[in-house]
This record gives sequence, structure tokens and C-alpha cells, in this order.
Amino acid sequence: IPAAKNSVLPLLAAALLCRGPVRLRAVPRLSDVECSLGLLRGEGLGAKNDWKGALVAYRRGLESDPAYVPALRARGLGRLRFEKNVGAALPDLERAVALAPDSAPDLANLAGAYLQAERAAEALPLLDKAARLEPERPQTLFNRAQALEELGRSGEAADGWRAYIAVAASIPAEAQSVAEARAHLAALAR
Repeated sequence: IPAAKNSVLPLLAAALLCRGPVRLRAVPRLSDVECSLGLLRGEGLGAKNDWKGALVAYRRGLESDPAYVPALRARGLGRLRFEKNVGAALPDLERAVALAPDSAPDLANLAGAYLQAERAAEALPLLDKAARLEPERPQTLFNRAQALEELGRSGEAADGWRAYIAVAASIPAEAQSVAEARAHLAALAR
């Protein structure tokens, strides 16, 4: 398929829905195209557990546009998932929030990394903002309750766990986290 300047990004998005390989020809060399290709390649390689390949793809995309938030987010989360390296993940996640300060998912991702780094005091304001932006986002509510508990704010933490359970109890993928939240709530009641 020959690709014109204004059709490349929608064609890339449509290619994700195809079962077989898709070949685009005459694709213009634009930074947004390069960034999107880097992100798509990185996500594909990450899904195949090829973190080294994914890291190279994200880096190439970010070379075209160092402020491309989806690639910063993906690389930061990949560093948490594959490398288990919070210190390496934080700069990407912090930059993503600096560039998209009203993105609830990015705020929650950064806060989650801060919690892993035992920096609950830094996580809580981000979680408060994320909860204002998207009040029923399970990840945000869980991490917010956890941060409050780690900070010794037991009453608020108990309210936070109850709020998380109210939202997440009917979501099958959250079953294990709901059980964990109930255990925290029971421990706080003692």
C-alpha cells in the first residue's frame, strides 16, 4: 500500500488489526511516524519477551522525538517489568508525567514506581491527582490505599481500601488484588 503523509499513522493503527504482515511503501520519514514505528516495534518485541530488542526500538523512536510520551511510558514500564529496575524506570516515567501532567495512567504509573522505591510520600500527591482525574481507576485506588497505609495514615488507608474494593470487586482480573485489599483492611481493623 503506498502511504501518503496524512494516511500513515491511521494505516499503522489499522495494521495492528491485521493477522498477517502489512507492508507500507513510500512512507515519508517524519518524526511522528518514526516514533510510532518505534513504539509499535517495541510493544511487539516486548510481547514476545524480547526486552533488549524492545529497548532498541523505543530508543530509536525516542531519537526522533525525545518527548514522545507513549514511548517514554512503555520504556519505563518495561524497565520495571523486565529489568526490575526502578531507578532506571523513574526518569522515563517522570518525564512522561512532566510532558502529560493530566494523564491519570501516567500519574499512576509513576506513583507505582515510587511505591516500589519506598517513596510513598512522593507517590501520594500523584495518586490524589490521578484519582481526581479518573476516580474509578482500580490501579490508582489500590496504590493510593497502599501509600496511605505505608505513611501510617490508618483511617484514611482503611477508607482507601474500601473505595478500591467497591470499584474492583466485580472485575475478575482484580480478584487477587481485591483479596489483598481485604486482608489489609482486616489488619487495619485490629
